[in-house]
Amino acid sequence: MNIRIFIKSLLVISLLIINSTVLLISAETTSLSTNENSKKNILTVKIYDNKEIQSYDIFLSEEKEEKLDNIFENIRSEINNSSSYSDDRKILSYALNSFKELGLITDDNTFRVIYKLLITKFFINNIVKKAFNSHKDLSFFVRENILCTIAGKTNCTHFFRMFRWPIWFNWPVGLNNAICFGTYLFQNEANPDPSWSPAVGWINTNGLYGDVSLKGSFYGDLSTNFYAGYTYYSAPGVKGFTGFKFVEEDDKQYFYGAATRVKLDTIVPPDPES
Repeated sequence: MNIRIFIKSLLVISLLIINSTVLLISAETTSLSTNENSKKNILTVKIYDNKEIQSYDIFLSEEKEEKLDNIFENIRSEINNSSSYSDDRKILSYALNSFKELGLITDDNTFRVIYKLLITKFFINNIVKKAFNSHKDLSFFVRENILCTIAGKTNCTHFFRMFRWPIWFNWPVGLNNAICFGTYLFQNEANPDPSWSPAVGWINTNGLYGDVSLKGSFYGDLSTNFYAGYTYYSAPGVKGFTGFKFVEEDDKQYFYGAATRVKLDTIVPPDPES
């Protein structure tokens, strides 16, 4: 009996030592993680496709934040100069590989799925563009585009996903993904006289109407039917968006992908409550 008690005592002491070690390791890991993350910014990654929106948060260092900004400046420049399906494929490959290197795409299956969706949209867009441009000169359109590649860096930008139509369930168009620009806060005691705040930044598109870009302050101009969030209205400027959105803590948003239609304007929309 004494031997059994001795053995049990050894086992209890061993378990206590192991548990204490684990607790110490966890405390050290948490401490290191906290110190490391204090030097980083939270970046929300959202992937918009034709079935569901994937969303997750990561920590981005200041160095990687600068790299992300440079990546979008390169995408912006390349979109301006693209003139073929081959160009769109090269831009897409550059963008996805760059996002993956920064750790923004962590799942290979997600990488393959979004690549196929965007490649299909770019292929369809270029076929329509070639057929249509051979019959019509659309150069007089300034702030509107159809069936286009799109990239942007803006604030006061809101993404909405409407109900899904069964007929479009497996067709890679994502007609129910909308992007709105500008913010009009609901009237309340703290905000008795609300007014519009524009989206500020840049958007570049290349599609049926050619290279259409806008920089500065602007609003969505697709419809007078405003989209409503929990505390605000916003004006729709993009329909049928498939692609990526990266949101930083200061509400700066990057997005890249393909869109069915884009229409923007610098004119302030009418008040939703008027």
